Amino acid sequence: MEAKGNKVFRCLAPLARAGVLLLVASIAVPAVAQNVYRWTDDEGKVHYTPALPAEAADKPYDILSPSGVVIERVTQPETTAPPPVEPVDKKPIPLYTERERQQISERLLMLRYRNEAQIDEAMQLELDQLKYDFHLLDNEYASMIKSLQQQVHAAANRQRAGLEVDPSQLEQIDVLRGRMSANRVRVGELEQHQDVIREQFARELERFREIRDRNKPQPHPTG
Repeated sequence: MEAKGNKVFRCLAPLARAGVLLLVASIAVPAVAQNVYRWTDDEGKVHYTPALPAEAADKPYDILSPSGVVIERVTQPETTAPPPVEPVDKKPIPLYTERERQQISERLLMLRYRNEAQIDEAMQLELDQLKYDFHLLDNEYASMIKSLQQQVHAAANRQRAGLEVDPSQLEQIDVLRGRMSANRVRVGELEQHQDVIREQFARELERFREIRDRNKPQPHPTG
């Protein structure tokens, strides 16, 4: 009888060990299992992924438990709308209105000059600077004329002597003539700038008088 019992115990032992293993496995599986996302691509193919990929973010999907049960069904995914595109030709909003800019300009003008004499002095200061530039250009032009005359005289003497003029000498003459032409162009630009300065200060003088007269206290009428 005892031998028979031992035989039964030996037969049941493997089944008991298998049951213990199944119990341990059933306890351990939930610790590592995770939900699964089920979604369908544009071609109708169903996918099962541990995370929802970016290409499926705007498509319906199901969230499945480790046992395959649908936990949540999302039919209308929330998508982030792209920021509105600003029109290319949109003009920036000005900081000041035209009237405000005019008022600021007038205040600055009245702060810069206290009287008409200061406007004239400021104009003369800029014109004197131009006179100095004119003086430098005129001196440079006179020096180039003298050098050109010397080069031409030397070339003429070689020709009178029956000698060929050195090509480098002819090149120096051409260079001098080019520099002289550029010098006169610069003088013309200074003359135009001189006219611009006079016109600018003439406008400022006119505005100064207009603002001064506008803000001048009006005499009270006598009864």
